[in-house]
Amino acid sequence: MKLSQISLSIVTLRGLGKTKIGRVLASILALPLLLFLKLFNQINPYLFYASIGFVLFISIGSILFSIKNLSPEDKDCIVWDRIFGLMLAFIYIPLRFKLMVFGVIFFSILRFSFWGMQDKLTGLSGMFVSSFVSGLIVNFLLRFMLWIVY
Repeated sequence: MKLSQISLSIVTLRGLGKTKIGRVLASILALPLLLFLKLFNQINPYLFYASIGFVLFISIGSILFSIKNLSPEDKDCIVWDRIFGLMLAFIYIPLRFKLMVFGVIFFSILRFSFWGMQDKLTGLSGMFVSSFVSGLIVNFLLRFMLWIVY
């Protein structure tokens, strides 16, 4: 098996990103990954940020290797950008059930609203920009909600 085929199966989560329901499920899969990485925060906060950086590095590398095998209409089946965007949305946010549900829903709505921005940019930046911007906005919104409540 070629490296590009392996990376294609990673970034599409073995084909889960080919269906609309699969893309939503793939986004939700970011939460258990984030809970696992939050364990590193209890050991050493720098280890948590290093692991987030490692996930970003693996994401970008896998997308670069797999993009050669994708046709332009199959670009939407890549789901690692959604996973990174949701991980970005919950940095420094306490992981409580209501906050996670609201964050995932609001992230999906925002990502859908930035869909046109994704089409205007090409290549890797076009894939990551809507998830990155949506993740930042959700993070600031969740921080604002926590500031109001506490």
